[in-house]
Amino acid sequence: MFLLFPGVWHRYKPHPKYGWEEYWVGFNGTYPDELIKKEYLLPRIHLLMLALMKICFSFFIHLLKLLPQQK
Repeated sequence: MFLLFPGVWHRYKPHPKYGWEEYWVGFNGTYPDELIKKEYLLPRIHLLMLALMKICFSFFIHLLKLLPQQK
């Protein structure tokens, strides 16, 4: 799992043979702004630490179950 920040260029792409499954969640507002201001989320560090990733991934899966499916 990785985070993409607006206006920050990246070169992430799926493996040519195996690909990947992708899901997107966009968010903004005062809480994310505070996380960035306090440097909990940093645009220069896109990959999440493993411990944080497990928590975020669990939340992300829960969020996907709540949202209507779109193709």
